[in-house]
Amino acid sequence: MGAEFARIDEEEPQAPPIPLFDQLKPPPLPVAATPLLGRDDALHQLCSVLTNPDVWLVTLTGPGGIGKTRLALSAAAHVQQPVAF
Repeated sequence: MGAEFARIDEEEPQAPPIPLFDQLKPPPLPVAATPLLGRDDALHQLCSVLTNPDVWLVTLTGPGGIGKTRLALSAAAHVQQPVAF
């Protein structure tokens, strides 16, 4: 019976190697179907904060449907640096 277990173990497929974290690439950000209107000041402020090396976390708050995600996606597209949501 020991030989049978050894044979099964030899036939077991090996899992593919897991890529290193720094080699993983985030999926592309969604592309907006329409332009962002009336948020130029907020977009400029957010881009300034996102490119500040002293800032490592940004939180956008507000009621649902006010455009927080839309603003964040537009800012991420403008700064063209790695961002995470």
